[in-house]
Amino acid sequence: MIDISCARLQPFQAFHEFHEKINIYIKVANAAALLLVRHAGAPQNQDQLADLIAASHPSWSTPPVRDLTIEVQRNQDSSVSAFAVMAIFSAFDDFLIGTEAEISRGSGSQKLRSDQLDGYCSSDDDEDKIDRVFRLYAAMNWSADRVVKLQPLLRYFRLCRNCIAHRNARASKALAAQSTDKEISMALAALQEGPERGIMTFKVNENIHFPPTLAIMCSHVLRLIAIDVNDNLVATLGLPGVLKSIAYHAVRLNEELGGKPRKRPEAIVNAFLTKCRVRMKSRDESITEMKRLGIWTAYFKAIMQGSRASNKSN
Repeated sequence: MIDISCARLQPFQAFHEFHEKINIYIKVANAAALLLVRHAGAPQNQDQLADLIAASHPSWSTPPVRDLTIEVQRNQDSSVSAFAVMAIFSAFDDFLIGTEAEISRGSGSQKLRSDQLDGYCSSDDDEDKIDRVFRLYAAMNWSADRVVKLQPLLRYFRLCRNCIAHRNARASKALAAQSTDKEISMALAALQEGPERGIMTFKVNENIHFPPTLAIMCSHVLRLIAIDVNDNLVATLGLPGVLKSIAYHAVRLNEELGGKPRKRPEAIVNAFLTKCRVRMKSRDESITEMKRLGIWTAYFKAIMQGSRASNKSN
């Protein structure tokens, strides 16, 4: 029997991969900043920053800054985090769009209406707006019990993102209120296993300084929510929908990789099933089930067309 209880579908896989990469990039940037401080931050190393800037690109021969002041260090630190938070929410929203597409493609009886999902607006001062992910939970009648405790943190990070994007990194009224909400501290305490870290609190119009550790925590919180969304998606699709989803992405991603003409269609789909953590007793089991559900013929034709196209181009 095919076991989909631990399945990780393509939208989650893409977001998880992003989560791991952004974690690395933030830490590398932070380590690089530390090296810069050690090299150019000491008083005796005055003008070292200017020399480094000039050496880094031929068109930067006249550096706009010469000394690595505390203000420059602080702004550089905050800029890395701001870029990261913007990228994290871009990846998360892309994950939600992918999840909605999976529902529409794989579960014909539960197609999502645009008016159920498009209520999220970029106005970060609108207290009544519900984040898109929780609109998805409501539209699908999914239980949010496992992630509702993360909602205060999600709102905090979403408001930080909105202020960075739309208010030149100045705190809005909504963010100022959310940053001092008691539910934030409770959610944070429940989330952390090691030494407790606090979040930044803001006053209205205060510049947002966002340390790298909070950017990583933002990605971690969104990944926890994404895990629950993925589990609900798998339960909604069931085995037929999961197999249809994997067949679809096997064709799409195989074509993007230039096709694998030397691999049989059976091997390609089984490789994707393994990647998605779908457990099978044998490799023939998935093919038998796809044929029974009427998925195999369309998949086989699509994968073979991709392979023939690849052969012609080569």
